[in-house]
Amino acid sequence: MANYTIYASVVGCIRSKSGTYSSARSGTDKTLDTSLSVGQAYIATFYYCFEVFIGFTTSSVLGTVSSATLSAHLAGDCSSTDFTVYARLRDFGSGAVTTGDWVAGASLSALTQLASINTSGIGSTGSYKTFTSSNLASNINTSGDTRIILTSSRHEGNNTPTGNEYVVFTLATGSANAPYLSITDDYVPPQATRSFGTII
Repeated sequence: MANYTIYASVVGCIRSKSGTYSSARSGTDKTLDTSLSVGQAYIATFYYCFEVFIGFTTSSVLGTVSSATLSAHLAGDCSSTDFTVYARLRDFGSGAVTTGDWVAGASLSALTQLASINTSGIGSTGSYKTFTSSNLASNINTSGDTRIILTSSRHEGNNTPTGNEYVVFTLATGSANAPYLSITDDYVPPQATRSFGTII
């Protein structure tokens, strides 16, 4: 059995903005955001929807994965409305996040759900929060990268925001407050062969 802690190698957020909620939800006007916000907002006549994209290099995992969890460092809770953050499988390629990686709100629920966390009682900012896993272990790509999208249940459910309803995770890669995967597999290292020479 082997244990791995794998920090994100790619992170990014896409923000969609429009004067109508349906257009914001579908992604009519998209831009890369400077924070890792997940959720929605209504601010000064504009609707906003946020999607977070996280990539992990998981090719170092040698055996069959038996368990896996996702953790992300909470930087801010800007929500006056509770919702569930879903982690879903989303292969957005091997490079940096681009606006072309956006997934329209109506298509989000079709992506495989890997884990989730509810913003109700999420706790204080400035600490890691661990998602409850569902299909994460069986979807770790041990031959390449595991790519994940974080979305809001209210964005997925076509619930129009009336104020702020989003949380912010720390935008980082590497080991300094970046999202990470904790993985356990069944790999057993081969035993070293000892030679005692020739017995006469």
